[in-house]
Amino acid sequence: MREIDARLLREGLFGITTRGFALVAGLLTSWVTIRFLGAESFGVYVTALAVVDLVDVISSLGLRGALLPELTAARRADAPARLGALVRMGLLLSLLVWLVVGSAVSFLGGPLGSALDAPATFEVAVILLLPFGLFQVWRAQLGGYLAAIGRVQVGFFIDHVVRMLGLLALLGGLWAATAAGVDLPRLPAFALGLSLLELGLFLLIWFRFRPPPADPTAVFPPAVRARVIATALPIALFLTLGAARDVAAKTLLAGLESAFVEVGVLALALKLAAIVPVPQAMLAQSLSPIASNLYQTGDLAGLRRAFQLSTLAGVAGGAAIVVLVGLWGPYVLHLYGAVYDAAYAPLLVLLAARLAAVAFGPTTSALQMVQRTKVLVPTAGLGLGLAIALYLVFIPPYGVVGVAIASACTAVVISGVHAVALWRITGVHAFGRELRAFGLVMVAVGAADVALVLLLGPLWGAVVGTVISGAWVVLHLRWIVRHHGVTFGELVPARLRRWLERRRRGGARG
Repeated sequence: MREIDARLLREGLFGITTRGFALVAGLLTSWVTIRFLGAESFGVYVTALAVVDLVDVISSLGLRGALLPELTAARRADAPARLGALVRMGLLLSLLVWLVVGSAVSFLGGPLGSALDAPATFEVAVILLLPFGLFQVWRAQLGGYLAAIGRVQVGFFIDHVVRMLGLLALLGGLWAATAAGVDLPRLPAFALGLSLLELGLFLLIWFRFRPPPADPTAVFPPAVRARVIATALPIALFLTLGAARDVAAKTLLAGLESAFVEVGVLALALKLAAIVPVPQAMLAQSLSPIASNLYQTGDLAGLRRAFQLSTLAGVAGGAAIVVLVGLWGPYVLHLYGAVYDAAYAPLLVLLAARLAAVAFGPTTSALQMVQRTKVLVPTAGLGLGLAIALYLVFIPPYGVVGVAIASACTAVVISGVHAVALWRITGVHAFGRELRAFGLVMVAVGAADVALVLLLGPLWGAVVGTVISGAWVVLHLRWIVRHHGVTFGELVPARLRRWLERRRRGGARG
């Protein structure tokens, strides 16, 4: 088990590191994007992107999660032709569905924009962002293939480092063109640039890690197709209903408040709150092929151990993020403009909810990996109905804060239901003794941070609270690593370890 623990922590920490870089760069790109587009156009952009994300989710067909167990099995059986057939099937099916759904949305963009009283650039942005969505779907499916063949770190690097550098280059080019006097339609130019960037990233992965040639007639028996469809359909419906919640939040906020600026405020609060689950998400990407293999070999005890380790490390990382964002949020938000100061109150609500959801563990991905996805659809339907009802109740009196309250309640309810379902199906759960102890200490540290802010003031309270809380989280992560018998040397990626060893030997000979 120590080897599995080491792999999970090594790949997860590498993903967290690359994603951390992407988050810092993402905050910078968000700032540049808001400054480039303006507050109103930024709200229009995030609303259009929510509609396109719904198209993406439908087009993805849930295939990334459904194909990963099959890809893992094909890799274990040394069947490269089956690998190639599965990957190409996913890309082709996604393209066909995208053509149908994307065409419908492109025709509905105008009526939807009129219903929201949006400017004409809304419809243009939707159309130009549709290819961006398709290439994201394709890249996510290639990410599943990379995970199955043991190259998950490459996917992390391209997703979270190369993409952010490309986005910064795109924004820099648009700023330079504007400064040079080029009369660009800003939102359409930015949307087109995003689509071209995603195309470039997909081609980079495809030509570097192209799947083996496929022979569908030889490797695609009906049983495999039936198993993939049975697993993918609930995932697809679950993700579609989840994306519909985001569309409902932003369109209802825009419609009821009659201001796209409010949608931009909500989007920024959601972006900062979305940092909290990142450590767990990166660990879950590493956990997915491991969990699939452990479940297929019947090692439920190993699956439980890996799940609890992933949850414990994810909660520790999420708690650190909550502390940092909670203490420094007012200063970060003010950098985007005075209008975004209003995002702090909903941000605090979202931070608490995200951390509570993380504490249940990566239940959704675990249910996908053990191919027990039927529970996803009813919970997603429940979540969509609950969210819309709460939006209608809370948006009129509270605006953006009302959206945050509704989103928080919905996220915690869905995570709790999934946790119970996973426990009943496999006996796997997150709530070991270590997590309970961490939760108690976390509450005490959070209370101390609040007291420091009240006693020392916002700035010095944030400084001292960051030092104390940061030291606590680092020590806890160190304890997690040692408690599972993993050495710090094992956390270094293999290629980097070999490179360091060669440098050390070269230095010794010199």
